[in-house]
Amino acid sequence: MTKEKRFRPGDQAPSSGVYNVYHIAHAAMHRVIMLYGESFPRCTFCGVNVKFELVHPALYVRAHPLFQQDV
Repeated sequence: MTKEKRFRPGDQAPSSGVYNVYHIAHAAMHRVIMLYGESFPRCTFCGVNVKFELVHPALYVRAHPLFQQDV
């Protein structure tokens, strides 16, 4: 992991985007998509021993001002 900010289960995602996920020992690093304000989840196997790191911020389409029209 880099020295960038790492998030733990229960923290809220500071940005929508793609996050690297690091488990304690049972799984290789993988990526997930989180939306702004969602709580990072616990891992089914390692519980709170999982960390999340933002690697690619992205604005959720419904949060973009060009897509907030009523349909």
